[in-house]
Amino acid sequence: MLAADLIDRLAARAADPKTRKDAPDWETLLADANFVTIDTPFGAVAGVCGLKHDPQPEPPSPPLAAPAAPKDIASAEKRLGFPLPDDFKHLYSAIANGGFGPGSGLIPLDEVVSYYEELRASPPGEGGQT
Repeated sequence: MLAADLIDRLAARAADPKTRKDAPDWETLLADANFVTIDTPFGAVAGVCGLKHDPQPEPPSPPLAAPAAPKDIASAEKRLGFPLPDDFKHLYSAIANGGFGPGSGLIPLDEVVSYYEELRASPPGEGGQT
């Protein structure tokens, strides 16, 4: 089980939309981008050319997801066919069902399971191994 002080620090960080994730959402980045189109002999090419000079107000952050309920965890384990690690269950049930943490944030539990099922259905490796 994760230490109580670690859960407290993570919960405090997750509660603040400015520290909830390490990376901004794509929508935030795109809202501040200058899009340009350049005509070339091969046709028009579109792209991003720097950021706007007048920063746009930050869009409101969505609320933090509710913690994963025991039934959600049990359902995920049933779909997966194996138990989730205790620390993983503790993190998702004590703070939120995704939406916080490194990068763009942890993904919600149902998306974790769906992604796993997709990978199992069509393994990325050679020879169709699981």
